[in-house]
Amino acid sequence: MLALPVQSHGGSRKTLWIGLICPVKKCGKPFFAVYEEPFSPIGMYNPDYQYSHSTPMTPDTYQRDEVLAELSPEFYDIMDQSLAAEQRRLDLIAGMGYRKGLEYLVKDYVTREIQQRLNALSDSGDAEAKEKAAEEWSAIVMQPLANIIKMIPHALLQQAAERAAWLGNDETHYTRLWNKHDVDDLKQLIFIVMNYMSTELKAQKYVDSMPRPTKK
Repeated sequence: MLALPVQSHGGSRKTLWIGLICPVKKCGKPFFAVYEEPFSPIGMYNPDYQYSHSTPMTPDTYQRDEVLAELSPEFYDIMDQSLAAEQRRLDLIAGMGYRKGLEYLVKDYVTREIQQRLNALSDSGDAEAKEKAAEEWSAIVMQPLANIIKMIPHALLQQAAERAAWLGNDETHYTRLWNKHDVDDLKQLIFIVMNYMSTELKAQKYVDSMPRPTKK
């Protein structure tokens, strides 16, 4: 074990970096546990350092839902990068990433039928129909997220997505409108939106694969 006292930037508060090795056999990698000198009144000495974080770290990732990953291919990458920002203590910018993830998911959800049509037209050779579908898709995704949320056909899902957008906007703007809610509430609303969409899409797959039998 190696302990390195390091002067922090911009003040007299110090940090203590302790070199360690991960005890998990399949890992065994070295890392630093960082401890910070607690704040004390001027002139008073406090020998007790408090654990702050470990570095370097391997950020966690979100478990993929197959139907959502198929619906919005970039959504989970955005969510993973936002989570990585949180875990690296970049909490001032993580919320903006989650807001972006919400926008990608909602836009891909609202335009999924157009995208399916575009994919089918790519193999048909009908350039005119493909161009028309592309213009239709572009006309939707170029709109503000608030407008697109209104296109969601399910009232409760629309309301949940709307509130997620409100909190996402708070994470990007100078002043906040929802001071009693934070990025954790934003994530919970995004998870609600995800679960609602996933349930609908999975149910639709079963309905499509099991058409009603015709009566003899």
